Amino acid sequence: MSLSPSATASNMNEQNITLIYVFNAISIFGSAFLLFILISAWRSPSVRRSSTWYCFITHWLIFDLAGLFLLGRQTGDEPSFGLCLVQASFHYAVPVLTGFGSVALVLQLYLAMCMTDLDNRPAAKSKGIYLLWTIPPSIAGLFCIEGIIYGLEKPGVVRRSSSGTACEFSDGVSTKISSSLVMLSMVSMTIIEICILSSFHRNCRALKQSKGNVERDFIKRYRSATTRTFFLFLAQVMSFSLGLMVWFTKTWTPLSNARSNIACAMMPLIVAIIFGTQKDLWKAWMIRKKNDVFDTTDKSGWYSFV
Repeated sequence: MSLSPSATASNMNEQNITLIYVFNAISIFGSAFLLFILISAWRSPSVRRSSTWYCFITHWLIFDLAGLFLLGRQTGDEPSFGLCLVQASFHYAVPVLTGFGSVALVLQLYLAMCMTDLDNRPAAKSKGIYLLWTIPPSIAGLFCIEGIIYGLEKPGVVRRSSSGTACEFSDGVSTKISSSLVMLSMVSMTIIEICILSSFHRNCRALKQSKGNVERDFIKRYRSATTRTFFLFLAQVMSFSLGLMVWFTKTWTPLSNARSNIACAMMPLIVAIIFGTQKDLWKAWMIRKKNDVFDTTDKSGWYSFV
């Protein structure tokens, strides 16, 4: 016995609404976790992170918040054109922001490793560091402005997606451009990750020749930073690949669209887990004794990098 068309449509609509709730829950929880990480690092003198790290976490927080623009307007009447246009532009710009923000993070780690020696910890103070701060938001900002201009010229392509989770440009042009830039960032990360692993192996071999506590601590921090950035790379590849697999399905349905958006929404939460599970971040909220003193004069670049 087959279901009637109305019953099938009703069942699909219920599934779609359920996936909207899942999407919102993941985005809200990811935003809260990332905000917790930022506040923890900012409020405690014992947590030292590079400025690029702060930018990186902020980029992923923006990614989550951009996905919540339509909160409360994902079903029912269509949202206003202005809100939908801005959200659609952000929807395609923030993956570019986070993609190149990740490149900046791993690039600084690699440069810090290259500058490290036993007697002189790497200094992050360099004019080049400003490029790592400004290039990702600049590229994403230009892409967002281009999207707004494109939407104003062709208002007919701006619409809420069939799943209701976000607004989009229906012609797919922005998706192709955004995906191409994200792919470029992943290729860049692949090259840098290979260089990081090579540098990690070379530096650890040199440091192991010394038996001091400082050298052992350096190896431990090298391993932690390298492992976290490698898991970041794997997570981005898996999320992007899953999104492409859903995108290229023969039957593009509202459920396919919702699942693709959920796959992307998982990334900020994964980033929060990778970079928010260090002991120093959680210890920042512990009650400290009056005689606890932290050395705030150590400004060594990547020493507490990730």
